[in-house]
Amino acid sequence: MSHIIGSNDVTEQRYGANPTPSIPGPVIIMDEGDKVELTLHNDLGEGCVSVHTHGVHYPIESDGTLAQTNGVVDSCATVNEPYTYEWNAVKGTAGTWPYHDHTFGSALGSEDKGLFGAIIVNDKKTSALIDGKIKNIKTNQLDKEFVLYMVETTFWGVEIDHNNGGLQTPLWTNPTLVAEAGEIDRFHIIGLGTAFHTWHMHAHRWLEDGTTNVIDTKTIGPLTRHVFTIQAGEGVGNGDWMYHCHVFAHMQAGMTGIYRVTDEGGPSIPGPSPLGDDSGNKLINFEIVDEPGPWFKNLAPIPGTSESLAIANTGDTVQFDMTNTATVHTVTSLLYPVETSDGPNATNMPFDQTQAFKGGAQVTLEDPGLYVFTCKVHPYMFAAVIVNDEGTDGLDLGENIRIVNGITTPTASPLAVSLLKTFFVDTDPNNWQDYDAGTWNATFPPVDIRATGGAVVNLSALDVANVPLIAADPPRNGIGEVWINTQFETSDGKAKYGSATAVDTSTWKVTKKVFGDAINMNHPHNMWANTEGNIIYQTQWFDSRLSTIDRENALVLDDITVGDSPSHVMTRPVDGNTAYIAMNGENPDTSVVEVSLNPNTGSLTNVGTLDIREPHPHGHWMNNDIMVTPNAFTGTSSIYEFDTGDTTVIPHTDLLAVSANAFTVPIATGMHPSGEKYYVANLLDQTVTCVSTGIAACVDGNDLVDTKPILLVTGIPNLFNAGELAPNQTGAAGLLPIQTPVDPTGKYVVTATLLPSITIIDTETDEMILSLACDAGCHGVNFGANVDGGYNAYVSSKFSNALIVFDPEDAVAADTDGNGILDSTESAGVVGRVILSEQNASENPIFDGTPNGSHGMGGQGVLAIPNPYDGWIEATVASSNLSVEVQGWVDQLSADQKNPHP
Repeated sequence: MSHIIGSNDVTEQRYGANPTPSIPGPVIIMDEGDKVELTLHNDLGEGCVSVHTHGVHYPIESDGTLAQTNGVVDSCATVNEPYTYEWNAVKGTAGTWPYHDHTFGSALGSEDKGLFGAIIVNDKKTSALIDGKIKNIKTNQLDKEFVLYMVETTFWGVEIDHNNGGLQTPLWTNPTLVAEAGEIDRFHIIGLGTAFHTWHMHAHRWLEDGTTNVIDTKTIGPLTRHVFTIQAGEGVGNGDWMYHCHVFAHMQAGMTGIYRVTDEGGPSIPGPSPLGDDSGNKLINFEIVDEPGPWFKNLAPIPGTSESLAIANTGDTVQFDMTNTATVHTVTSLLYPVETSDGPNATNMPFDQTQAFKGGAQVTLEDPGLYVFTCKVHPYMFAAVIVNDEGTDGLDLGENIRIVNGITTPTASPLAVSLLKTFFVDTDPNNWQDYDAGTWNATFPPVDIRATGGAVVNLSALDVANVPLIAADPPRNGIGEVWINTQFETSDGKAKYGSATAVDTSTWKVTKKVFGDAINMNHPHNMWANTEGNIIYQTQWFDSRLSTIDRENALVLDDITVGDSPSHVMTRPVDGNTAYIAMNGENPDTSVVEVSLNPNTGSLTNVGTLDIREPHPHGHWMNNDIMVTPNAFTGTSSIYEFDTGDTTVIPHTDLLAVSANAFTVPIATGMHPSGEKYYVANLLDQTVTCVSTGIAACVDGNDLVDTKPILLVTGIPNLFNAGELAPNQTGAAGLLPIQTPVDPTGKYVVTATLLPSITIIDTETDEMILSLACDAGCHGVNFGANVDGGYNAYVSSKFSNALIVFDPEDAVAADTDGNGILDSTESAGVVGRVILSEQNASENPIFDGTPNGSHGMGGQGVLAIPNPYDGWIEATVASSNLSVEVQGWVDQLSADQKNPHP
C-alpha cells in the first residue's frame, strides 16, 4: 500500500492531515509545464521499490542521457535508502498516466501488492454532453473526478472532490460513486494487470477522447487509459446506475459497481478494503500463483498455518487475483456452510466462474462457517476461509457443510473432518509424505474450532505423528521404463516447477530427470510417446505449452504454444507422429489441438483443432477410430469420430446416483480395448461412468445398457484410512476419482482416488470389486508390461514422492477374506513403492538440471515405455526404426503382451 507524507497546505488539502495507507496510491495532479520532485520511502521491510511512470519526462543530462531511468533497478528505494524522482510535464504530455512499481517482488513489479497509482497532467479544458449538447468545460469547473483502475477482475478507485479543496479519498474496491445531480464529473479509466476489459456504464453516454463520437462502452487493455467527462444524471435523472466490465466472465466474477446520482450528492462510498471499513468489514486477498501447495496464497497469511487459509468476520469480502500465474483458472466454491441438511445455501453460494480465464473474482461472505474454494481446471488448488461468529467459542465451522455435488454433512462428521485434513495436507508442503524422511508427520494449527452442536476441539488433535513411510521393491519387475511427472519438484536453473522422472523397472532406480531449465518448464502434467518410444510429448498444465523430450538423453527438443492449460496428450495407434492435446483451459473451438512431430528432430508443428463441441476437456483416450474426452465444466463426455469429424456429447448429469448437480467434473477416461465402451471418472460425484460407444455394452446385472454409473462409495469413508468405513459401506471404496485406465487385456479398470485409495472395477460386471490404500493426493495411473507376462499398474500421488506398483491380478487374488478391501497384511508382498527422488538414483543418472526442492514430489501423469496398450504396442513391435534399447525391451515381451487383445 502507498501513502503520501507531508505537512504543507497542498498536501493536507488533497490528502488530509493524517493520510492513511491506501490502494491505489495517491493521484498526482500536474499542469503542463509543472515539475515534480517525489521522494519514495520503502517501508515494506525488503526489496527495492520503484515508481515507474508513463507520460511525464525525466531530466536529461548534458550528454543527452536520462539522469534516471524509468523505475528500473538502479532507481529504486531500498529499506535504508529513499529515492527521489524528478518529473517534467512538458508540453504535449497532457493526459492520465499510470505509475507502478517495476522492481519489488518480481521482474513485472508488484501491482498485485497495490503498488500503483496515476498522474493527471491537466489540459485547460475538456468536452462533455451538457443538457444534450456538446460543451467545452474548463478543468477548474470540474466538481469531482473518479479514477478507476481495472485490475484483473476488480475496480480500485479514488475520488477527487474539487468542491472540498481537491480532497482525495481512497475508494478501494468496486465502490459506489456518489454524485449530485447536474454536477460535472470526469472519469479516468486505467487498465492494469494482464486482462483486456470493456468498460461500460448504464444510462450515461459520453464523448470519445478527442472526438464528437458519443459512446457508452470502451475497450480497456493493460496500461490503456480512457478519460471522459459527464454531467451526472444527464438525460436519465437520479438513480443507481451500474458500471461494470462488459466481459461476461469478469462481470460474473464481481467486476461491478454503482454510480449513484441523487439531489443531495455527498461523498462516495468505499468498497471493501484490507484495512476494513467503518462497519468493520474487510477485504481478504488471495493471490493465485503457480507455486505448489499454496496455489491460493493469502497475502496476509496467518503465522503457523497454511498460507491458503484466512479467518474472516461476517460481511467480509474475499478477493482473488491471478496476476502471477502463467495460465487460466476459475474461482469456484467447493463447499460452504448450511444451517440444516435441507436448508438454504449460505448467502452468495455456490459461487462459480463458468469460464476459465486469467483474472480473478470477488465474493462477500455473510454467514459464519467454513468455505473452501477451488479451481475447476486444477481442482486440487484450494483456499479456505473460516467466517467466524465472534459470539461463540472457537473458530466456527458451522453446523453443516454442503459440497457442490449436493452432499450435505455435519461439520463433525468423518467426511468433514477428513476434508479439513486433506486441505491442510494439500496446501502445506511441510505436511506432504516424504519417503526420504522415512516417517510422515503432519501438523495442524493449534486452534480451537467449533463444529456441529457446539462441539469445540483443537485442530492439533488431528496431527499425524511418526507414521512409517517404507519403500519396497515391487514383486514383479517391469519391462522398460516408467516415466512419472513429478510436477512439483524444483531445480536450480528455473523459476517454475516440475520434472519428468524416469525409473528403470528392472532395478527400480531413478535413471533420468528432465526439468526443462532452458524453457522454464512449468508443471509438466501428462505424457505420451511416439511409436518408436524415443520421443516423449510433454504437456505443461500451468502454462500454455507442449514440449518434446529426447527420452534416451533426457533433453528437451522443442517447446511450442498450444493454448491454455494443456492437460493430457495422446496419439492414435496408427500414427505416433501426430498427437492430440486436451486443452483444459480452452473453450469448444480450441479444446483439442492437433500437432505433428518431425521424428528426426523432435520439432512440433501446430496443425489445427478438433470440434468436440464442449469446453475444458481433461484426460482423454482414443483408438484409431474415435477419441473420447471428459469435459470438466459441463458434466459431459464427447465421442469424436476421426473419419467423419462428427461428435456425440453424452450428458452425465442424468446418470448420477449421488446427485443431479451438473458440477461433477468429469476428469479422466479409459477405453476398453474393444472400443465398445469407455469409463469416465467423475471427480466430485464419487462415480465412474461406463459409456457405450455404439450398441449397448455396459453391464448392469443381466442387462447391457448404454450408460451405467458405478458408485465408488455408499457411506462416508475416512479419507486417511481406506479400511475405516461408515457402517453402510461393506466393501471396496473410493472417493474423488481421477485417472482411470483400462488394463491392456480389457479385464480391469484401475482408478486413483483422493480417498486416498486405488479402486479396481471388473469390466465383465462393471462393478467395483476391490480397493487398496494409496498415498496422499492419489492421482495418476497407467499400465506397463511386467516380466511375468502380466501388467503392472503404476500409481502416482501428488503429495508423496513414491510410486505405487502392483499387478491387479495379484491384488485381486490377495483379497483372501473376500471383503473387497486389500488391507496391509494382504498387500504385503503384492504392492511395491519406489522413491522418486534423487536419493534413489542409479549410479550414473542423467539429469538436465539440479533438483533443489520438493524432491520427487507431485506425482501426476504416468507413462510406460514400451507403451503396452492394444494398437500402440502392435505398432511398436512392427516398427523397423526402434533403437537397440527399445528393441531389447520389445524382445522381452510375451506373445500375448505383443498382441494383448486379439
